[in-house]
Amino acid sequence: SVENQLLTVLQMVETIGSKQNEKEVLAAMKSGKNALSKLHEETTVEDVLDLMDQIQEQNEVEEEISTILSGVPSLSAADEASVEAELEALIAAQAGTTKLPEAPTTQLPDVLPQVPTNKPAEATQTEEARVAVAS
Repeated sequence: SVENQLLTVLQMVETIGSKQNEKEVLAAMKSGKNALSKLHEETTVEDVLDLMDQIQEQNEVEEEISTILSGVPSLSAADEASVEAELEALIAAQAGTTKLPEAPTTQLPDVLPQVPTNKPAEATQTEEARVAVAS
């Protein structure tokens, strides 16, 4: 029937459009791969590793200079571990001496009290007079 033929033509048009999109995506991916390859030719893994080593060396030099200028000798790994252990012992000792109050054990009611629905009574003349005198 004509409707089936029209449906077939529409499906073909959609398939062609999809394939064109795929072609564009693949071309973009190929272009991206080529650009990355060119960049990787300019910068190798060894270049990056050398740069990272140089940065680490400069950081170590800066740390040594800062230590010298501050006049405070740096701690060895053993000294630092000893200081850390002492700090932990002090924290543990302080935590053991702090006594918190007991938490209440009373059970709260499951239902809250009802909110009053009546309106407050109007002020009497004596209350109005007291307010006027107080002012």
